[in-house]
Amino acid sequence: MILSEDYDVVVDAIDRLNAKCHLLSTARQKKLPIVTTGAAGGRLDPFKIQTADLSKAHHDRLLQKVRKQLRTEHGFPANKPFGIPCVFSPETAKGPWDLEQICETSESNQ
Repeated sequence: MILSEDYDVVVDAIDRLNAKCHLLSTARQKKLPIVTTGAAGGRLDPFKIQTADLSKAHHDRLLQKVRKQLRTEHGFPANKPFGIPCVFSPETAKGPWDLEQICETSESNQ
């Protein structure tokens, strides 16, 4: 059984939608404090990292899908905060093709 022990806090860094939603929902049901994170891949600027309630996190497709599934399948409210702190970056994710260009620019500036 998930979260069968008492924890001071649960930190969620899962990237799989169903597992993430199950963990968040279970922690809520058990009244366990939990902090979740958005997708970090391709985000490079640490100064853009923000925290907000999960219901207010933005520019993150994973979190968008998480919110939708939590509302439709787990009874989370549509127009109220979820009460789950979330760490995320609104930075547009960069793909490998973008990183190559960034590396070339950095090398030419040296």
